[in-house]
Amino acid sequence: MFETLITYAVAYYRAHPDVLERYRAFKTHEEFVDEAYQFTTWSLTTPPWNSPEMQQRLDDESQRLYHAPTTTKARFFAAKNAAIVQLEYGEHE
Repeated sequence: MFETLITYAVAYYRAHPDVLERYRAFKTHEEFVDEAYQFTTWSLTTPPWNSPEMQQRLDDESQRLYHAPTTTKARFFAAKNAAIVQLEYGEHE
């Protein structure tokens, strides 16, 4: 259901490996906002993520995630975090 969002996040962390080092570290509000800003900027300027079709698909999936039950959200973030950890340790290759 949220495969595109996970793929999107994984692609971002692959493109910005330095973010992985800070992924589990405590963040101040300013650091969190800065990271979200960088992620959004990357998504709007990096092909294929900036295509109108992909942006619409990501927006639709984000809306579904926002309205999803708590258990579904927990499963999504567990899958996303697992994918990021796999990237960090090279298990995706």
